Formats: sequence, structure tokens, C-alpha cells
Amino acid sequence: MPSLKDLRNRIASTKATQKITKAMQMVAASKLRRAQAAAEASRPYAQHMDKVQTSNAPSANSRVSFSPMDWACSNFSTRTARRSTVSRI
Repeated sequence: MPSLKDLRNRIASTKATQKITKAMQMVAASKLRRAQAAAEASRPYAQHMDKVQTSNAPSANSRVSFSPMDWACSNFSTRTARRSTVSRI
């Protein structure tokens, strides 16, 4: 049977782990809120780009759709967006 000191140490260790876990959850929640706000803020841009793509497409079947992450991550998409913006605005 563990001694009283061992039990106290184990309880203290468990409480410390709980505090760390709670802090990590708070950080994750904050990052999630920030990411959701960024996604919401990019919605008008994505809608405008969708409108540009629709107006440039010769038919509805040839329309290409991009998500905000595609625009942020792809060099090709960035060049395409610049060309579309320069020619349409």
C-alpha cells in the first residue's frame, strides 16, 4: 500500500496535469475563435472572387470554384487572382 506522502504526491501531480490540460484547452479555444473570425472575414472576398469567376466563365460548366484556403496557399491561385482583379476592377 502506498504511503500517505506518495498519495499526496500523486494527487498533486494529477492536479498539475489538470491545470496544464485546462490551459491547453483555453489556448485551443482561442485559436479556434481566431480561425473562425478569419474565415468569416474572408467570406466577402471569396464571394467577390466567385462572382469574378462566374463572369469570366464562358459557360456554367467551365466555372472553377476556389476556397479561401486555395487562394491563401497556392502561388498559381494568387497569380490568377491578381490577373482577374486587374482585368475586372
